[in-house]
Amino acid sequence: MPMGEEVPAAEEPPVIDLSDITKPERRREIVRSISEACETWGFFQITNHGLDEALMKRTIEVFTEFFQLPDEEKLSIEAPQVPGGHSQGYFRPRKDGQNATEFLYNLYGPEEDIDGRPSQPPSFQSTVEAYVEAMDGLSREILGLLSEGLGLPRTTLQLYMGSTHGVRTNYYQPTQNLLENAFTVSPHSDPGALTLLLTNDVSGTQVKKDDRWVQISPVPCSFLVNVGDQIEILSNGRYMSVLHQGVPDEVQHRLTIATFTHPLPSTVVGPVPLLLDKSHPPLYKTQTYSSYFGTFLTKGLVGRSLIEEAKI
Repeated sequence: MPMGEEVPAAEEPPVIDLSDITKPERRREIVRSISEACETWGFFQITNHGLDEALMKRTIEVFTEFFQLPDEEKLSIEAPQVPGGHSQGYFRPRKDGQNATEFLYNLYGPEEDIDGRPSQPPSFQSTVEAYVEAMDGLSREILGLLSEGLGLPRTTLQLYMGSTHGVRTNYYQPTQNLLENAFTVSPHSDPGALTLLLTNDVSGTQVKKDDRWVQISPVPCSFLVNVGDQIEILSNGRYMSVLHQGVPDEVQHRLTIATFTHPLPSTVVGPVPLLLDKSHPPLYKTQTYSSYFGTFLTKGLVGRSLIEEAKI
C-alpha cells in the first residue's frame, strides 16, 4: 500500500513526558494530556517512562538479529496455518512480492509455553522475557492514567485485563526492494485494549486523522501508545480506537515491536457502569472478549468494521 499523505509535524499526536508522575499536580497534568490525546487522536507518545533504555536497545537488537538469520532457521518456528485460529511463531513474507513484511508473533504470560519462540540469538529468550515483564508494569501505569482521565478509580480498567501480553514484531524491507504497489500492514484498529509500540527509530506508522494519513515521527527512547477497541468500548466512546497502518521506509529496514494488552477471553466487556446514567446510555454491546476476538480472527485486519459492529 502506498504511503498516505503526510501533514506537518505540528499536527502529529502529542509527545507526553511522564517525569515526576508521582507528584500529585504533575500527575493531574499528565492525566489531562493523555485523556485529551485519547479523545482527539487515540494515539500519543511517551517519554521519561522509566523503562530501562539499555533493555529497550537490547530488545531491538535481538529481534533484528533474529530477522537477519538464514531462512531455514526462521522457518524452523514457522507459525502453523490454523483456519480461524491465532497461531504463534514466524510468518514469512508473501511469495508474490506484494507484501515483503515478515513478522513474529508470540504470547507471553505465566501460563504460556515457549513453543514458537526463537532459540537464536542465544540471548533472545532472556532479553524478551525481561522486556515483557517491564512492559507489563508500564501498561498497568498507563491503564491507571486512562482510568483517572475518565474520572474512575485508578485500578478500574486494569481489572478487566489479563496477565498475558501478545508481542508482534514486524520487519519491513525498504521500498527500493519492493514492487511498485507493495503494501505492508493494512489500515486497521487494534482489537485489544492497549498497544505500546517500540521502533528502531525509522518512521512508518501512520494514523488516520480528519480523513488524512498522518505519519508519526519517532522520538528516541519513546513508546507510541494507542487505544484499542476494548478501551473504546469500556470508555463508552470517549476514548477512540483509530485507523492506523504501517509502511516501509525507502532505504532503511524498519523494525516495530508491538506489545498488546487485552482482557482475558472470558472477560465480559461493555461500557463501564460507573460511566453510565440517563444522560449517558451505553453506546456499545456487551460481549465476552473471546467472542469479539474470535470475529477478528475470522475477518482479519478490516479497518474499523469490528468496532462499528459493536455499537448499539
